[in-house]
Amino acid sequence: MKIGVNCGHTKNGPGSGAVGKLNESKETRVVGSYLMPLLRAQGHTVIDATVDKASTQTEYLDEAVDIANRNKCDMFISLHFNSADSKSANGIEVFTYKAKQIDRAVKAVKAVSKLGFALRNAGKCKDGTNLRVLRKTSMPAFLLEICFVDGKDADQYKIIGSKNVAKKIASAFGDVKEPVKKTTAKYYKKCSKKETSISEGLKEIGADNSFSFRKKIAKKNGIKDYAGTAAQNIKMLSLLKAGKLKKV
Repeated sequence: MKIGVNCGHTKNGPGSGAVGKLNESKETRVVGSYLMPLLRAQGHTVIDATVDKASTQTEYLDEAVDIANRNKCDMFISLHFNSADSKSANGIEVFTYKAKQIDRAVKAVKAVSKLGFALRNAGKCKDGTNLRVLRKTSMPAFLLEICFVDGKDADQYKIIGSKNVAKKIASAFGDVKEPVKKTTAKYYKKCSKKETSISEGLKEIGADNSFSFRKKIAKKNGIKDYAGTAAQNIKMLSLLKAGKLKKV
């Protein structure tokens, strides 16, 4: 499934979100930063439909809609935090176009409510026909008001954390799996082709060439039980000459 995720509101200025104990614009992005990798780990294609800056609220909304429509998403999620004059207002709710009961939207709101938020409207999708991102998107879409930026909701959110909220939302799209962290390996610069020993090759590039450090380099490069044998040193030297010897 191709899912468009909109971290609601711009960062600041026109289109920015509510501010209380929580800053809506900031927290939607924090939740989204966890949610998108979780969805990808489930095998979904994720389109980031977040808009950080716009000259007007309408411009921001139209750009988010355009990203989702242009990429032909199968589902669109807009993340928000609620606000009200009353600091006692609380709970989570979800909106869809003409209150259509989208299964994944219902699952998401009910899952997040289990973290300690009151379930508004009994967990049913509310009518969000007046909301531009629901009215103009060409795929099933829902807008999730995770909790209120003030009152006990904000306190509870700070306790449970944004990552747990993201996991509950992701659970509506499949089993939750931790994303695989990609690490970018760093390599030593190449030594000259004329070098005939790993010790001299490391010395040439200004790296520590002691036996104890070569042992660490060997382990980093998958050479087990380094003892300084000819075969081990030749392999390390070949990697160094090719610029493929991983740094420790």
